[in-house]
Amino acid sequence: MTEINSLRDIIQFNSNFKTAINLYLSLNKAEKVLGYIPTKSSVSFLGEYLKAVLENKEQATLLVGPYGKGKSHLLLVLLAVLSMERTPESKSVINELIDKVSKTDEVGERVSEYIGQVWDKKRFLPVLITDTTGDLNQAFLYGLNDALKRDRLLDLAPETYYSIALDRIDDWEQNYFETYKMFERELTQNGMNIAELKTDLKQYSQKALILFKEIYPKVTAGSEFNPMALSDALSLYKSVSEKLVDEYGYSGIYIVFDEFSKFIEGQNNTAAGTNMHLLQSMCELATDSKNAQVFITMVTHKSIKEYGKYLSRDLINLFTGIEGRIIEKYFVTSSKNNYELIKNAIVKDDSKLLNIPHYEKYLGKEKFKEFFSLPAFRSGFDETEFKNVIFNGCYPLNPIAAYLLLNISEKVAQNERTLFTFISNDEPHSMARFVSEHTSDKEWSIGADLIYEYFSALFKKDVVNEFIHNIWLSAEYAIDKCDTEDQRKIVKALAVILIVNKEDEIPATEKYLKLCINASDPEQALIELKKKEFIYKKNSTGSYVFKTRAGSELKAEIKRQRELKGDNVNYSKVLLDVTGSYFIIPRKYNTVKMMTRYFTNEFMDVDDFLNITSSTVLLDNTLDGKVITLYSFSRIKQEAVKQHLLELAEKRLVVICPKKGLKAKKQLKDYEIISDLKENQLFTDNNEILKRELPLLLDDLTIELETIIGSVYEDDLDTKVFYFNDDRIENVKSGNVEEAVNECCLNVYTSTPIINNEMVNRAEIGTAQTKKARLNIVHTILSHTDTPEFYNGSNQEATIYRALFGVTGIIDGDTREDIQFVIDEINRYVDSCCDKKAAVKEMVYKLVKAPYGMRTGVIPFYLAYVLANRREDIIVYFLNKEVQITSEIVVNMCEQPEDYAIYVSKEDLQKEKYISELNMLFEVEDNRNLSSNRIKDIIICMQRWFRSLQQATRNVICLDQYVDNDNMVQAMKTIKKAMQKVEFNPFEILFVEFPEAFRTDSLEETFKVIDDCKTCYDDYFRWIEEQAITAIYGLWDRKRKQDLYHTLKEWYDKQSKRSKMGLYDGRMTNFMSCLEGLDVYSDQDVASKVVKAVTDVYMENWNTGSLEEFIEALTSVKNEVESIREDSASGELELKFIGRNGETIKKLYSYANEDTGSILRNIIEDTLDEYDDLSINDRVSILLEMIEKIIK
Repeated sequence: MTEINSLRDIIQFNSNFKTAINLYLSLNKAEKVLGYIPTKSSVSFLGEYLKAVLENKEQATLLVGPYGKGKSHLLLVLLAVLSMERTPESKSVINELIDKVSKTDEVGERVSEYIGQVWDKKRFLPVLITDTTGDLNQAFLYGLNDALKRDRLLDLAPETYYSIALDRIDDWEQNYFETYKMFERELTQNGMNIAELKTDLKQYSQKALILFKEIYPKVTAGSEFNPMALSDALSLYKSVSEKLVDEYGYSGIYIVFDEFSKFIEGQNNTAAGTNMHLLQSMCELATDSKNAQVFITMVTHKSIKEYGKYLSRDLINLFTGIEGRIIEKYFVTSSKNNYELIKNAIVKDDSKLLNIPHYEKYLGKEKFKEFFSLPAFRSGFDETEFKNVIFNGCYPLNPIAAYLLLNISEKVAQNERTLFTFISNDEPHSMARFVSEHTSDKEWSIGADLIYEYFSALFKKDVVNEFIHNIWLSAEYAIDKCDTEDQRKIVKALAVILIVNKEDEIPATEKYLKLCINASDPEQALIELKKKEFIYKKNSTGSYVFKTRAGSELKAEIKRQRELKGDNVNYSKVLLDVTGSYFIIPRKYNTVKMMTRYFTNEFMDVDDFLNITSSTVLLDNTLDGKVITLYSFSRIKQEAVKQHLLELAEKRLVVICPKKGLKAKKQLKDYEIISDLKENQLFTDNNEILKRELPLLLDDLTIELETIIGSVYEDDLDTKVFYFNDDRIENVKSGNVEEAVNECCLNVYTSTPIINNEMVNRAEIGTAQTKKARLNIVHTILSHTDTPEFYNGSNQEATIYRALFGVTGIIDGDTREDIQFVIDEINRYVDSCCDKKAAVKEMVYKLVKAPYGMRTGVIPFYLAYVLANRREDIIVYFLNKEVQITSEIVVNMCEQPEDYAIYVSKEDLQKEKYISELNMLFEVEDNRNLSSNRIKDIIICMQRWFRSLQQATRNVICLDQYVDNDNMVQAMKTIKKAMQKVEFNPFEILFVEFPEAFRTDSLEETFKVIDDCKTCYDDYFRWIEEQAITAIYGLWDRKRKQDLYHTLKEWYDKQSKRSKMGLYDGRMTNFMSCLEGLDVYSDQDVASKVVKAVTDVYMENWNTGSLEEFIEALTSVKNEVESIREDSASGELELKFIGRNGETIKKLYSYANEDTGSILRNIIEDTLDEYDDLSINDRVSILLEMIEKIIK
């Protein structure tokens, strides 16, 4: 016995079920046709359609049936029989098909005969209508053209307006090239190129044909495009069908309108009338056809009547108007046939089923009896059928799961998720994925919980079907709160059973819930779910239902919010949010100008617009312009809007003006309410179900609103787009707002320079790398290092530089006109700054506004270029403070222009002489580390000079003692104040402050004052020295009979021994030690030493009053020394030792009592004790060394 470890070992899937049939791609392909699996129901339907062809009846039908039941495969087989070429190869395919069909119960023989009879007839041309949106006439034309092309019958295709238009374009290109170029230019102005137009004409686009007709007279001297041709689908189908029969050996045309249900759902009131009239006519053509047969089959998954809850009443009336001309055929398959489909999709070796682990649990006799006893199976099958078709045939689905799968697929299936995709597609939560990932430790059958997982996305999307959607909401809420996998499985199974809603066959009782899943302890899971109050049992039936009513609670809250909100709704914001149309981009203009210009879009109530008296209000904070999309909930008087726009006379304004009112007031209010609730954390906290539901409601409302808005602003031909131009109002058709914005840009921004670099040609540069590159380029321009070596590279800086200065001709000296306008504008601004300060915003605002409309990101490059090439002194102010012109400053000047101003000092001889003399006076050329601003460099060098002066000079206050000229005193103080500034405006100091403070009439006089002040400051210290020398002479030798050295030495020698050897206060000791060791001879040096000895301050560091303090101290010291006699004082001690240089040091001193210096004495004692590891010699040596320093 072979061991089975996984479902993979026994189960595979029929490849014919793996993908949904696409009629267009699969048409007449043998393998697809032979992949058809006949069932009694589908073969019976095939027979009905073939019989209708043979008898030429039921020519217009609506094939109604759920997704995933084989409608498309049925039609594929039908079309193959009708339309395959009558060749031996095709005949063999049909024979094989006849053989398969003939084996079907009861009906097989009869239908196989029909196939043979139809095959013996002449074939039909199959036409597939697959375009489910837009113009139906276009879809029918395209379908017919495609069919003729597929059957190599293009010579049969009659000329249409579309084909003739294409021929005319080709003729112009080959024979009338000037006309062709004119046509191309006109087309470009309408935002389209020839290739796009040709593509649209080939697809029978009505808009493309209308555009061709509008341009045609402009390039053909006013003639109208009115060829003798057909563009009406009905006439074409009639003529083509007749020619097919008469000349090409066909029986006629068979039309299949696939996805007709999507066509219905995509209709709007505007286009529906025209489309339904065409559909009605096509059905009548088919019904009336005799010799040249025409059949039309429309495919939908529900009857037209069932669309009542999805579509407006008007649309339903239009659809029901064609009901009498269409036979509805319901593709209803028997339950046995449905189970057979599942069985045929699952390929397995039944003989191996006995070998699966836990066979009795899944497929044993007791389990068989338990399932067969259920009414849903016992009533429709005998034991043998049930076992072969369902119990074993549908395995690994358990029987209830198979039942639920069939019913769920009918309820919610769509093309992308059907019965067969669940079985065969390898995708999350499918049977195929379950089998492929199956291991022996997992369950060996599939329950209803996997079906829930697979179709959950469709339950979620089905917002319109409240019954299904609310069950899904309740289930998801409970699933999030479940503690165990068993609980989650019960919840999912309950949701599926409730959605199927066939309580008489599969009720949601404990018995069925336990049977349809694989759970270890389903009884306990049910108990826990009831405790949590997620579900409850209805006493009347014993069935379980969900207890949560989130959908109802939310509806109640929305209703309450509607009452509270009233009419206080921001309709403009909601409309903008729904459409997402925040900007209108003129692509044609942007392509030509190589930039991104855009108009912002704003929805506005028409009454509010009419009450605005100034366009400034409308254009506030707008970069390029604005589109005003008007709305009203009643009809709009377009003439009043046009008149008001004429009065505003604003070229940067485009107004979209519908005629009919917007029937969406309730939906817009609900959108705002739901959006607010979604953002309201207090409302949604701890309520996962609301967090899931609110976005879905918003999505659903958005789709509904988009349809309503589109019908007013795009599809309604009465909607106009107005703009002001040359004292009149221009208008374009609805939907062409981009064209209007494009024209406005062309009319307003006439001088926009073409700069082909999107990295910098923008209002704000986004990346740090590009910002850095801009700074580097601006720095290079300012420093005149923008050489070929710089801009011929491949880095970002070189690429940007070439785009701005190479392509534009600046490098070659042949500047392009549009760029020259910009440079001239900047130069005019700089000229306006001559001898007066002007704000930078004047220049920047002029460049960013019309007619230039430049982007701020690119202006710094050209501003730097102009500044670098001006010869004058340019002073930049930031908030009234002079700043150096650097790359950062240039960029900031353009980004915050209101904070900056420029002053330009004109060149003249007097100014240049003044600057030159100051450069020489303060040795500017000999200084290093200066700036790139020659005025600032002078101030820097002046400050360096001033800081190099002695402190006594820098600190002087009483200059009147030194200078006897009041004007000179004030001038020196002015210079001193300027030199002490940390932040300064160099130009203002030299050219404004100094001349005003000095009261000079010319820069020549100003320089003379500066020169005199510098001399005074330079000489001030010599004056102080002389004052000190005079003071010393005044005490010792007023007549100055000899120099200070000898005068003081002689005096020293005459003093008493005790005055020389005694240790007195610091000044006296220092003074006598100074004279004793005096070794300098000039009066200046002697005076300097005396000053330091007496005051302990160097003369260089004197402040105001230091001279007087020195004289007073020196007088005191002299008197004290002279008062000391030779008589020995009582208690006087003598200190004598040989100093480090071998000189005998002998001093007299007095004993210090215990109170004097007690702290110092204690510190010394403690320190000596602490360093007792030093020898006594060392300690004494160190102490004497310190004493020697003190007494000397």
